[in-house]
Amino acid sequence: MKGKKVTIQDVARHAGVSIATVSFVLNKKGSQMAIPPETRERVLRVVQELKYVPNAAGRHLASGKSHTIAFVLPSAIHLRVDAFIPQILSSLNEVCHQNGFKLLVYAIEDPSRPDAYMSMVQENSIDGLFILNPREDENQINALIDADFPVIVGPGWQNPKACGVGFSNHLAAMKATEHLLSEGHRRIACINYGPENYLTAASRYRGYCDALTQAGLPIDENLVAWADFSHESGYRSALRLLERNSDFTAIFTGNDTVAIGVMAALHDRGREIPRDISIIGIDDIPPSKFLSPPLTTIHVDGAGYGRLAGEMLISLVNGIRPQPDRVYLPTDLMIRSSTAGPRTRLSVFG
Repeated sequence: MKGKKVTIQDVARHAGVSIATVSFVLNKKGSQMAIPPETRERVLRVVQELKYVPNAAGRHLASGKSHTIAFVLPSAIHLRVDAFIPQILSSLNEVCHQNGFKLLVYAIEDPSRPDAYMSMVQENSIDGLFILNPREDENQINALIDADFPVIVGPGWQNPKACGVGFSNHLAAMKATEHLLSEGHRRIACINYGPENYLTAASRYRGYCDALTQAGLPIDENLVAWADFSHESGYRSALRLLERNSDFTAIFTGNDTVAIGVMAALHDRGREIPRDISIIGIDDIPPSKFLSPPLTTIHVDGAGYGRLAGEMLISLVNGIRPQPDRVYLPTDLMIRSSTAGPRTRLSVFG
């Protein structure tokens, strides 16, 4: 076999056994198949003679697992523009490395395709999925969950068998809007971070609306705009809002990434923050505290989010349902200068 990489097929052929038998012997699971001692010894002797080094494929045959999980996004644009994603991805990758798992990253651009998820799982031998920010029409997710395939989604996912981790988008948006109300604002605009068919975006919009309703204020659709995840879309949405309505005094933005674009648009139109218009976001991405002015936002532990999602998913892959199986991460209001107007000027922190 000199000059050629020895494969598990070579070992099986020389030992006169099946590939599965070789895999079970090498992974010390022979007792499950009642492999005779002489067969085990023959396989191990051939392994030594051929200098075979087991690889991931061989381990997969024995365990039925590839030790590969996937981080699934609804669109590839998230990786390019959403500054919250790297925090999740970094800690998720660390958990995978610590547990001997490989991590793949995928975007499901067309969830209406009947085999969108299943083909991804089968073609890449994926053991489990961590699905971030799915759309409302992604019924294939329920099919996977109902088939007991390991999936981690948001904790509010409407399937009794689902496991989830995340934070209450509704509560975070309410906190943000209530902070603006506490500052005396009554004409509060909303520039959400993504289209309303995304469940988290829709939930944040409901939180904004519920905060206004509880304060006895009407919902004015002229004060609402929908961005498309990026700084640029936040910039364009703010310009559209300014063109059709100029009497608002504050803006709730669906996330900090979009808020950065909104702040740039306000600056370019000569609006001073917070003297003319206050602004608040969600996520507390690292650049937020270094903006001018620093951005008031709702803090979410992105690193903790990714770490916990990874641990829960690997537990599911290993046949253990995590307890608790639905986890809501805490959110905290970080008050900075973007909402500290002349009436209630606050010191910057965070």
